[in-house]
Amino acid sequence: MPAVSGPNGKIEFDAGALALPSGSTFMAHAAGTLTLPLGDRFGIQADVTAATAPGFNTSAALHVFTRDPASYLIGGTLGVVRTPGAMVLTAGPEAELYLDRWTIEAWGGVSVAHPSSPAPTRIAPFAMADLAYYLSDNWRLSVGVSTLDNFSAVHFGTEYLLDDSSISLVGDARLGQDGSILATLGLRAYIGAPSKSLIRRHREDDPADRATQLYSAAGGVTSVVPPVPLPAASSSEPPSSSSSAESSSAQPPDPEQASSTEDDTESSSSSSSSSSSSEEASASSSSSEQQTSDSSESSESSSSSSSSSSSSDDSSSDYSDLPSDEPLNCPMGDIVVDGACFDPGGLDGGMD
Repeated sequence: MPAVSGPNGKIEFDAGALALPSGSTFMAHAAGTLTLPLGDRFGIQADVTAATAPGFNTSAALHVFTRDPASYLIGGTLGVVRTPGAMVLTAGPEAELYLDRWTIEAWGGVSVAHPSSPAPTRIAPFAMADLAYYLSDNWRLSVGVSTLDNFSAVHFGTEYLLDDSSISLVGDARLGQDGSILATLGLRAYIGAPSKSLIRRHREDDPADRATQLYSAAGGVTSVVPPVPLPAASSSEPPSSSSSAESSSAQPPDPEQASSTEDDTESSSSSSSSSSSSEEASASSSSSEQQTSDSSESSESSSSSSSSSSSSDDSSSDYSDLPSDEPLNCPMGDIVVDGACFDPGGLDGGMD
């Protein structure tokens, strides 16, 4: 069988909601693909997508592949997704493996993100993988994981092809690493190919829509414009108090203020000198008074001594005045006779 049965395509319209940590918003999504055979063994497919949340998003992808509809698909895909936060370019191999009712799909490679605001370019690996199972020929369930521009997510999808129709119902829900939830429900219409079951359309006509997968995988800094940093403080702002203090301390002193300070200093010195002189005079006066007092006391003591001597002389000359019960203080050599002092020498002279 050929890699592509014939020219074919599909269009899709979805609506849903995007719940971010900052709030929820309604979103709408439209997508389309065109697949062409390149001989019997190769095919080419172009995908385009547009969505309204967060902001306006667009994405596109181009596949070149070879396929055996009974067992595998292998090829390479270029993709781009543009969001309010960045434009991300992706490139890498893709593959599909068909195992009866199971299908494994994978795409990976390198992504280069160019932020919308001034910021460095981000280069990182990316990967997308899905595991699908067909409950019937017309009903598919899938679960997948993705990582793009350092944002990881897990998603669940379903598609049911209406009987004897080229219209299917599609639904998808994605849970991002930041807690965001993207949920959509819509219709998909197949164009150009003869009437087939859903599993045959997926393996004989068009591969997975990588543009829609890019949009669904984008999130975090990829989808949201980062806040613009505040400009640095301008030099026209008033200086701080510490700067003012330093400026005032660095300014030369005012001559008048310096003169006033010197006058105050001299006045203080004069007052101190006056106080010192007053203290010295007071001390000198106290010393003089003390000396005068000492002299007076000395004079009084001398007078008292003189008085005592005079009294002693008087008492010695007049023995009769002394009381009889007090001892006599006779001059040396005198003797006491009947309570009186007598000089023996005097007595001898008298006797001669």
